[in-house]
Amino acid sequence: MTMLRVCKCGRLIPATRRRCPACDRADSTRRRNKPSGKVYADPRWRKTRQLVLTRDDHTCQVCGAPATHVDHRPPITTLLARGDSPFDPDHCRAVCASCSGRADAARARGTRGGTPTIEKPIRPQIPRPIPARKVSPPAKTSAESWRFAGTSQWVSPDGTKVCSKCDQRLPVDRFRENPRLSAGLDSWCRPCHLEASRASRLRRREAGRQ
Repeated sequence: MTMLRVCKCGRLIPATRRRCPACDRADSTRRRNKPSGKVYADPRWRKTRQLVLTRDDHTCQVCGAPATHVDHRPPITTLLARGDSPFDPDHCRAVCASCSGRADAARARGTRGGTPTIEKPIRPQIPRPIPARKVSPPAKTSAESWRFAGTSQWVSPDGTKVCSKCDQRLPVDRFRENPRLSAGLDSWCRPCHLEASRASRLRRREAGRQ
């Protein structure tokens, strides 16, 4: 037996559908008649969209993710109201699907009487680069200074690093990567981490027996 639900127009439709065919046609007509629908249906928009994506290197100008959408800033209705062309690439930016959806939701809240959308000027946002690993000591530092405090955060020119727990100088492949630290590596070497983990498990096991 097919489950039914009531469409917003009052017709009975299958529970797997959002609207009846008549409401789907009406919604499609409404979208086509909107100013944005006419702009997106214009052949000039395809050229503008491809130009903006190429200009922004297919990178979202908000979060730096791969971009598949092109957004207007300010919105199309604002551009048309003040006589600007919505096909001008200077009024467009490449965005990802998530950022485009959040912008559409914010504009919808503003038109329904919610929190209005605050338009901001277009600013190219470059993704933050991954910090490079430090491979040399600070300036005017002798080789002996590596033995003092703070050296565990640095990598010496010969590709070794001091473990802050066992105080041994080991190759960098004996340390796990940790982007939160300045050198990009853990302060403890892998054997020290393994020993600490075993000791922690032993303490928890003994605590559970008590």
